[in-house]
Amino acid sequence: MLRDGESRTLNATLTELEETQSAEAQSQGGGEQSGPLGLMLAPLSRELRKRFDLGSDAGGAVVVQVEPNSPAATRGLRPGDLIIQAGRQSVDGPGDVAAAVKRARDANQDHVLLLRNRDGNSIFVPLPIDSKTG
Repeated sequence: MLRDGESRTLNATLTELEETQSAEAQSQGGGEQSGPLGLMLAPLSRELRKRFDLGSDAGGAVVVQVEPNSPAATRGLRPGDLIIQAGRQSVDGPGDVAAAVKRARDANQDHVLLLRNRDGNSIFVPLPIDSKTG
């Protein structure tokens, strides 16, 4: 990853929570995985809707964990955020985000564009990815 003209390597350790999977884990076949994004997502469930006070009409994949100092953290993503688009495609769950990350990596892109919804407000977030990883 390049930041301010300097090459930096970022490492993050991801763990699995119930039905939770990281975008990297889904793109690499599931299970506990480390990856450079530092973002753990889960499909919307009754428990997560209640925990993060998400309405019954909310859709997408919910952010359940963000590793400190990761690309996701530096872009302001936090638990409870909804990812409703990834790579300009609608998101129904973590697998859709993983697919967008994989497409971006396969195309040697250095970012994947996420549409994040927080408290009913949406904003596009370009999330840096390492196209050589994964």
